[in-house]
Amino acid sequence: MRMSVVIPYAKGDQLREEAFNRLMESVRVQTLLDYEVTVVEDGRGGNGHFAYKKHVNNYILLNDPQKRHYNKSWCVNAAIRQSAYDHVLVVDADSLFCKDYFQIVYDYAQDHHMFFHAYNWIALMPGRDNPVLRMSKHKNIQSTGGTWFTNKHWFFDKLGGMNENYFGYGCEDGDTWFRASYLLNHIPEVDYPLIHQYHHWHEAGGNNPLNTNRSEILNYTQKHPQEVINKLIAAQVGKSSGPTVIGI
Repeated sequence: MRMSVVIPYAKGDQLREEAFNRLMESVRVQTLLDYEVTVVEDGRGGNGHFAYKKHVNNYILLNDPQKRHYNKSWCVNAAIRQSAYDHVLVVDADSLFCKDYFQIVYDYAQDHHMFFHAYNWIALMPGRDNPVLRMSKHKNIQSTGGTWFTNKHWFFDKLGGMNENYFGYGCEDGDTWFRASYLLNHIPEVDYPLIHQYHHWHEAGGNNPLNTNRSEILNYTQKHPQEVINKLIAAQVGKSSGPTVIGI
């Protein structure tokens, strides 16, 4: 089995960029060698001058023709569509892990082929908006944020992919969690403590770039998971030409 690693990234403040740099360093030292890495960047902040191009297999720069807010779901879907392998690990750009992490995920995937969370505890590092270190069980978080693994065909043909109706930050990972939970009843979890590096959500006193319609969209998915799945499958999300918005 070979594995594709997908990292969605949007340029932000210095803390976000430093967190991404540390993540890329941890990727470079992985003991598992049989994988490819794709970084997919939102074109609103990117200019194609990606510092780690020589250390990744693929670099994708996406540009929404309508120039809307950041759409993580679109970035992930488009990258998975273009992945070389059927087995995919999605890694948030602020994650951090040890050098044998990919091997741990690879081994777990031998018995869990469709979808799983690639950690069961998360350490939330302290910063301005989170003054103390917090440890949280993943099962207490209704979200696929952090790191997660999926089979490419199950992801699109059964789950429908990520919902690209979310522009800005917030709830796109919860949308995926609700639909995956609906299909699987129980989402498996790797016994591993993931680190979430601290970064500002917004400048001090500034507006939080949350998706203003996030709760409405998420509530609809929670109440009508199969309907949303069917619409996403029919829409064939992940088009590089732009995000696909479904009617809900």
